[in-house]
Amino acid sequence: MGKIKKIEIKPVNLILSSLCILLLSFFGLYYSTINYIDYFLMKDRIAFSFQTGLLCFGVPLTFYFSYYGFLCAYKKKIQKMNNKIAGYLAIIAIAGIVFSFFFSFYVRYDLVSKGYYICYKQSIFAPSEYVISKDMCK
Repeated sequence: MGKIKKIEIKPVNLILSSLCILLLSFFGLYYSTINYIDYFLMKDRIAFSFQTGLLCFGVPLTFYFSYYGFLCAYKKKIQKMNNKIAGYLAIIAIAGIVFSFFFSFYVRYDLVSKGYYICYKQSIFAPSEYVISKDMCK
């Protein structure tokens, strides 16, 4: 067996990457929340898909990893991760995948039954856009 190599922590890189993850998490949470609010308030234009529904359930896990990155940068060494917390957050994310999958089908059925039209999507990854009038489609 060889020697165990000590891992060097570069705090600036770790802080920047954790900050990037944190900002993306906030953006994802904001974007997902806005789409849920638009649906529950039955706005004239609603954008919703599996991906946007899933974002809010994955955010707690990304917040935890961002926190872990900040903690490692502050202490300048690898910290022990609390696997119990990470496990619970992973369960929330997995439950969110299942919930978002079925909820996106429900949203489609509900909005179409209420007279909303589905606009043409530019990409398979783009959220479905539901509008009250066909003229509102871009």
